[in-house]
Amino acid sequence: MAITRWESSTLVRVTGELDLSNITSLERRLAEVEQGSGTSLVIDLTALHFIDSTGLNSLARLDQRLRRTGGRVTVMTRGRIGRIFHVIGLDQVLDVRCEECD
Repeated sequence: MAITRWESSTLVRVTGELDLSNITSLERRLAEVEQGSGTSLVIDLTALHFIDSTGLNSLARLDQRLRRTGGRVTVMTRGRIGRIFHVIGLDQVLDVRCEECD
């Protein structure tokens, strides 16, 4: 995971897989980022190859926490991973920006 900070937002790039095997370490890092993220958190999943329900649920919970303080999560994704957000309706909850999605 790579983290880039700006004045009022933070970009978090997640690569590889996001599932039960690594969600705890990701959530720990996101909690640290959340503390100083400002109002906007951009999660870049464009290099992600796999995401399961624990990863999706974690992103939805993160968005709920940030909204309580006036923030928001934007998810950047593409292709098959982006279509998952659409199929389960998570793109109606999160601000999802998808490249190469039908």
